[in-house]
Amino acid sequence: SSRPVASRAARAMSPGAVQSGRISHDAMLDRLHTFLYKEVAEVVSTVVVQETAWSEGEMTRRLVRYMYRSASNAELVNLPWQEACTRFVQNAMSSYAGACQEKSWFYDLELGELFGKAAFEILAASKHPDRPTYKEVAEHAEREFQTWLDQTLHDKAMWIAVEDIFADKKTQDKVFTSLKKTYQVALNSALAERRPIDDLERLQIFLSKWMEDSLGRSWSAVGDGEATLNEEVGVKLFNALISPFGDEHPFSCIPGVLTEVIGRPPARWNFVRQQVTAIFRKWRAPAFKKKRKIGAVDMGDSVFTPPLRRRLAGGERPPEPDGDDELDELDEPGGHPECTSQEDCMGSPADRLWQHVLNGKSCDVYCATCWASFTAMSLELEGVELPP
Repeated sequence: SSRPVASRAARAMSPGAVQSGRISHDAMLDRLHTFLYKEVAEVVSTVVVQETAWSEGEMTRRLVRYMYRSASNAELVNLPWQEACTRFVQNAMSSYAGACQEKSWFYDLELGELFGKAAFEILAASKHPDRPTYKEVAEHAEREFQTWLDQTLHDKAMWIAVEDIFADKKTQDKVFTSLKKTYQVALNSALAERRPIDDLERLQIFLSKWMEDSLGRSWSAVGDGEATLNEEVGVKLFNALISPFGDEHPFSCIPGVLTEVIGRPPARWNFVRQQVTAIFRKWRAPAFKKKRKIGAVDMGDSVFTPPLRRRLAGGERPPEPDGDDELDELDEPGGHPECTSQEDCMGSPADRLWQHVLNGKSCDVYCATCWASFTAMSLELEGVELPP
């Protein structure tokens, strides 16, 4: 969950920040560059003892480069202040996470306040009529920083859980994608439940849907049945997601909004095994019918057929659905049409695009959601956001 921001953001504007005014973009960047070196150096000094490869100066130069490059986007000065602030923080954090996420100090480096000051400097050159206060900008920037950090930690935790259980890299990618794609849908379903239920039942609604949807997706994607994904593997996977960094570490992939009162579920929670067993038993049942049909294809036989997209024997395509049939939910339009991940894309058409840069050369293009997940998977990636 995000850390409190009010105590820092409520302070009066620090000497390093400037009152919002109309200055040129170039003048703003000159001033920002000088400001960043001073402020970043102070923040870096709090964690430099943890760094074994880079000098304090190298750490400072890298962080300044990530933030300055993001601030150099000329489009920022034309945007409403909230959008400009969000874009600045997200772009800088994407580069920062891609290069530094594996560093021991990554989650200890407190950049929220610094992002607020830098964003306020950037807005001094804004051409937009809105003129927010420093407090408003600082609070917004801190929230964006904490949200990005939380999401990065969440993706990293999911990746660690998957990596510990599946040895094959392609299988890891497919299971991770399945977990990530079904997570928010399951959370939305639990939060939308309007019956008067207690926190434990709401948590169980979330976990039940996340397990069934993600396991079904994973089964279809992996394609070799219970040789890779069976009940025991499913139980191990979701036990790992409950406490991805070990039983003693407080972090969990279970949404904090569902556990802030009742706490994180216990390790090796019986409910997990019961639900996974029930899911597999339902899929195996001869009477099981796919909830949503594709044309006239009957999916209910004694063969294990999870309730998600399947490949038909012999490579035949199912008949087109008639007007009364509902398409399988996985066949609904999704992802970004220009994302290189194609059918595995985790984003949406509304996502901005990022281009991978390798050794100074422009490479594949990905949506912002996929790009963020890649930087969470221990990859030292460099990329640039493409203009709309």
